[in-house]
Amino acid sequence: PSPDQSSTFLGWNFAELQPGEEKVIQVTMIPLERGNIETHASVRFSANANGVFTVAEPLLAVKLEGPGEVMIGEPAPVTVTVNNPGTGIANNVVIEAIVPEGLEHTRGERLLMELGSLNPGESRSVRLALSAVKGGRHVVQVQTRGGSDLIRNSSTEVSVVAPSLVTKIDGPGLRYLGRQGKFVLQVGNDGEAASNNVRVMYKIPDGFKFISADRGAEFDATTNLLAWFVGRLEQNQQAQITVLLEATQLGEQTHLVRATTEHGTLQDTQIVTSIEGTSSLSIEVVDLDDPVETGSEAIYEIRVKNEGSAPARNVGVACELAADMRYISAEGPVAHIAEQGHVVFRAIPELGPEKSMTFRVHVTSETSGHSRFRAHLSSESVSEPLTAEELTKFYGE
Repeated sequence: PSPDQSSTFLGWNFAELQPGEEKVIQVTMIPLERGNIETHASVRFSANANGVFTVAEPLLAVKLEGPGEVMIGEPAPVTVTVNNPGTGIANNVVIEAIVPEGLEHTRGERLLMELGSLNPGESRSVRLALSAVKGGRHVVQVQTRGGSDLIRNSSTEVSVVAPSLVTKIDGPGLRYLGRQGKFVLQVGNDGEAASNNVRVMYKIPDGFKFISADRGAEFDATTNLLAWFVGRLEQNQQAQITVLLEATQLGEQTHLVRATTEHGTLQDTQIVTSIEGTSSLSIEVVDLDDPVETGSEAIYEIRVKNEGSAPARNVGVACELAADMRYISAEGPVAHIAEQGHVVFRAIPELGPEKSMTFRVHVTSETSGHSRFRAHLSSESVSEPLTAEELTKFYGE
């Protein structure tokens, strides 16, 4: 073959050389100068070798199976199936599950389970024994991890059907001390399922005394609690009870009502009733002597009392003498003015419940016959003045 030529090198390539075969190369050169000319020949041999090797790759596939909908209080198991669809061994496979608030597991909210190694095509399953404890839609999150940074995230949703209670209490916002009031308790099921063993507890305020209740409710005087067993409530069904109470203590009184079911579902409500007192004034006029001799002193006693449960404000007493009477003197808890047949006592700022006061007016008359003495009671607590009178007989010789 023709040589590969450069300025100083000549080269030949032979594709192959059979065993025992010889190749002779003749090179003709023309010297260009005197002296020794050195030549160098080298032979190189290259050999190629081919080989095949296999790369194994582990993989993870996760499948979650669980109930789409369960009743509250019932089991809600979720099965986690892990498969290795790859060609290599998946080592140190671990499952981590996060349990949501509405579901419950005996080992807590974070579950960690080791599966070991999975051969190619091998599957293993783990059952999460969950139970439904709260209504609503809850998501179970699962992460599967293996060697060589294998991570697979998956999740499944469980809908928990639960009865939902609504409670209500109706009653007067204002009661006067000593008066009775009617309170109506109502409980209803506005959830997605019927509920059994519905119970209602009513904490009666300390300012009220229990009188009666219907529907078989039971009252505990020690705790002031009224218990009412309603039983089963279908979806959208309601029940109510009427309670009769008596106001016994002044102030703001809070009524607390709680309804519960067998699943632990509860609903609270409350209202506030203000208990106020009322003043109830009375006036009485008594002549201490009757008949009275003309020219002698007649004494009239005016008795004022607050028979109510609240103070009476600005209580005033004014007396009116008959035309034939003549004023002598008067006394009472406050000062007075007497003129032109009238005796007016200064107003008393406050007369408390069950408190009383007495006034006396001394008069005389020179005329025989019956004379009328009147007393008027006024206060901010009465819309119109109260009047009391006494008829006295004056006689002469």
